[in-house]
Amino acid sequence: HLPADRMAFMVADSRLRYMLSEEGCLPDMGPVEYIPLDLDAVLEESAVEGFERKFQPEQLAYVIYTSGSTGVPKGVMVAHDSIARHVAAMRTHYALTADDRFLQFSSLSFDAALEQVFCTLTSGACLVLREDAIWSPLELLEKMQQYELTILNLPPAYWHQVAQEWARQAALPDVPLRMVIIGGDVFQLETLRAWAQTRYR
Repeated sequence: HLPADRMAFMVADSRLRYMLSEEGCLPDMGPVEYIPLDLDAVLEESAVEGFERKFQPEQLAYVIYTSGSTGVPKGVMVAHDSIARHVAAMRTHYALTADDRFLQFSSLSFDAALEQVFCTLTSGACLVLREDAIWSPLELLEKMQQYELTILNLPPAYWHQVAQEWARQAALPDVPLRMVIIGGDVFQLETLRAWAQTRYR
């Protein structure tokens, strides 16, 4: 959960009018209308009957707040066409097919998750949702076997741990993994050397 003062800032700065929230998780955010999120009701066909709204590509899809280089959170506005073009480009770049099984690793509150989720779903591939707990490198191996994962998109800090641990293993399982996506930070030379010792390089 975010600190209350940060939440209050984002609510005021974005002029938020509505907030979806599970019952019992309703913070006091002032003049905001809360909509209780009942997943069972949402999934019922009757819950969406008659709902129709047309959107334009240039309309706002979401606002994501950065940490802010000045210490004050900064809202970044992303339009529907921007995220749609990004998803289409990355889906092609990754050569996703309906045979792929993609691990959704990023937190759903982070917009990097949109790439993992929508690239997968729009290609007909299988999206594997990670549990709340971060798996250890050895647990990740077990999940790769269990879910027959073909693509991993991992944050560099986590990948460093995975590479070092996997390099120490006498034998690694045969899995259908075909791609590991890493980005957003500096790679350490010793980690690259460790990764080169694994069978998944």
